[in-house]
Amino acid sequence: MLRLPGITEVVHVAGAHDYLVRATAADAAELDALLRTLKRAAGVAQSSTSIALRDARAPTGGTPR
Repeated sequence: MLRLPGITEVVHVAGAHDYLVRATAADAAELDALLRTLKRAAGVAQSSTSIALRDARAPTGGTPR
């Protein structure tokens, strides 16, 4: 199995996409390098990227931030 720095989770899913890959990157350049590596080393033909802006879960006993 290919293991890359920054990849925190890989889940096989049903639907329009085959996998959900969660990753962390310090900046856009690091994300770009990770995506290029995935495409080259893991044979990923196509990807779609979403960026999480913040954790929207409510703190204990409160309302969402």
